[in-house]
Amino acid sequence: MLRIGWRDLLPYLGRPLAPISLLVAASVIASGAESIVLVMVVRAAVHTIDSGRSSTIPLLPDSSPGWMLGIAAVAALLVIALHWILASITATLATRVQVAVRSACIQSYVRAEWWRQANEGSASLQEMVGVLAPEATQLTIAMTASFSAVVSLVVLVAVALIVSPVVTVFVVLFGLMVFGVLRPLMHRFRRLAGAHIQSNGSYLAEVARTTALTMELKVFGVQERTTERLLAVDAHAAHDLERLRRSGRFSRSIYRDLAMLALVGAVFAMHSIDTLDITALGAVVLLVVRAVQGAQNVFEASTWVREVHPAMTELQRRISELTDAVEVRGDVVVDRFEHLELRDVTYHYGTEGAALDGVSLTITAGEMIGVVGPSGGGKSTLTQMLVGLRPPTSGTVTINGHDIRSLSLASLSKLVSLVPQEPELVEASILENIIFWRDGITRADAEHAARAAHVYDEITSLAAGFDTVLGPGGKGLSGGQKQRIAIARALAGRPALLVLDEPTSALDAVSESLVRESLEEMKGRVTVVVVAHRTTTVQVCDRLVRVENGRTFSD
Repeated sequence: MLRIGWRDLLPYLGRPLAPISLLVAASVIASGAESIVLVMVVRAAVHTIDSGRSSTIPLLPDSSPGWMLGIAAVAALLVIALHWILASITATLATRVQVAVRSACIQSYVRAEWWRQANEGSASLQEMVGVLAPEATQLTIAMTASFSAVVSLVVLVAVALIVSPVVTVFVVLFGLMVFGVLRPLMHRFRRLAGAHIQSNGSYLAEVARTTALTMELKVFGVQERTTERLLAVDAHAAHDLERLRRSGRFSRSIYRDLAMLALVGAVFAMHSIDTLDITALGAVVLLVVRAVQGAQNVFEASTWVREVHPAMTELQRRISELTDAVEVRGDVVVDRFEHLELRDVTYHYGTEGAALDGVSLTITAGEMIGVVGPSGGGKSTLTQMLVGLRPPTSGTVTINGHDIRSLSLASLSKLVSLVPQEPELVEASILENIIFWRDGITRADAEHAARAAHVYDEITSLAAGFDTVLGPGGKGLSGGQKQRIAIARALAGRPALLVLDEPTSALDAVSESLVRESLEEMKGRVTVVVVAHRTTTVQVCDRLVRVENGRTFSD
């Protein structure tokens, strides 16, 4: 099982040879020094009680108690220093794994196709870095501890064999028997760990859904019903966790208890031998007790691996699926927009019917096109196609004759921009929200875009103006102000094609008129595609395209 733990961690350890080698060396020396402490203390104690008794322990000459205790003290100080080194190695490896795992999660998520990110859900990355990734860190700590414990166990058993082969062999054989007896318990522990991962994941998903529905829960008065459902899911997850913890606690205790029972049997066997050496017996008892502790640490690490392995498997599965869906783009650079063409485009969501079915559409530079149609007709899928977020299942989407996937990301981002139906604003200043981490966009560009979006006066009326820091989700702004800041964000990059998805669906009359005014001013200067339910929003458009049942019709 420990091999599985190292296999889970290997992709994130980087170059582990140096720290692992140092870990082995420090563990060997620390265990050897600890063995010296134990043997010297026993020998000094026996010599103090009976100075006439000589020791039969090999490689241990008779000396005064003072010398033996002095050697033991030096060895103990060496053990302390080596334990600090071991703790440092463990901390270094755990930190390295944490950074590597979180980096893998973030990079695989950010680099994946947008449709894959959308399928994963908004809470997926948070769960990966906040729930699953910490398990890798804890696994690293457990594995380094087990590695050190295995080395320590080998050294202590080797010294114990030198001191008293009979007792040591008896305990080791009994320990192997105990390990075989406990294997079914280990397998049960692994099954319980898998069940806990699933039930805890269901609970977190339910919490995320409940958080997203807070307004609806209040409006429809179903808070208590939702609370009952959430608590029921929590109770199921808690039950699985209780069984997991009970099994884990018992498995760790029973191993230690049975190992101590083996030690009692070994000492009883030694007691029946007439040529009993009290010094050897005392030394081997301490060494075996310490070795039992090391064996227990190995067993606990194995138990922890069984508990964490399902989480590591789930983490690797998610990273692998995101990596397989990495966005692949070409390096074609297009400096100006001439036309965008969809030719016989079809798109399927899984095994469901076609969201778009044989759609053909041409958009030429300077046009303003309105896209209308019933909900669920395929309008949103079409807008995602236009900006390169969703690749078609079949057919082609081209810009100036180039497949949209062949354009470099920088070129496409400069040519095309999108204002989503529900834009997200970050916890930053209004200026930073408009610039949105893009290089080459200045404060002057942001202010010019705000004027074009008819939100400049409202921003400058605030005490800090463009430097006003927004709360979560743009808290402190009205829905119309958020929408127009999102339009300013899109315009700040001076796109050649601007796609607006339902820009006025949730706005009041005043905000809607300001958005329409912005659209009128863009006409002829920017190619615009407006998706809308309200006919007043698309009145300014040159032509209308109706999307219904996945097909397009010219109005």
